[in-house]
Amino acid sequence: MAKIIRQDYPVTDFNKLVREFLYSDARVTLPKGSLIAVEERLIKVGPLFSKMFKPYFELEGNVRFDKLMSKMAYFGETKIPKIRSSLKNNEKKVFNLFWDDVSAIIAADYPQYGEQYLKNCCGAFIHMMKRLQKE
Repeated sequence: MAKIIRQDYPVTDFNKLVREFLYSDARVTLPKGSLIAVEERLIKVGPLFSKMFKPYFELEGNVRFDKLMSKMAYFGETKIPKIRSSLKNNEKKVFNLFWDDVSAIIAADYPQYGEQYLKNCCGAFIHMMKRLQKE
C-alpha cells in the first residue's frame, strides 16, 4: 500500500494512485468518457493534496496541527465537495470510492507516528470523506 503521510509526497505519486485506481480497480466500471472526467478532476486536486501534510513535518508545536487541520478542512469541506458536485451520479460513486481508498491509506499511515494530534487530524479528514458518501 502506498504511503501518503510524508513530507515529500509528490504530485506524480498522487497521479499514479489515481490512475492505478481508475484503470485497474475492479469496482470501477465507467464508460471511457466518464473515466476521463473523474481522472481529470482527481488530477486537478493533486497539487493541493500533495502539500496537505507538509505542516506536520515543517512546523513545530501546536501550530503544525492547527495548520494541518486547516489544510485538511479546506480540502475536505470546500475543494472536494465543489469538484464532486460537477460529476454525474456514477462518476460521484467512483470519486467517493477513490477517497475511501485514500482514507484507508491515511488510516494505515498515521499510527506509525504515534501522535494523538495527528491521529485526531487524520480522523477528522477521514470523517469528512465519509460524510461525502451521504450527500
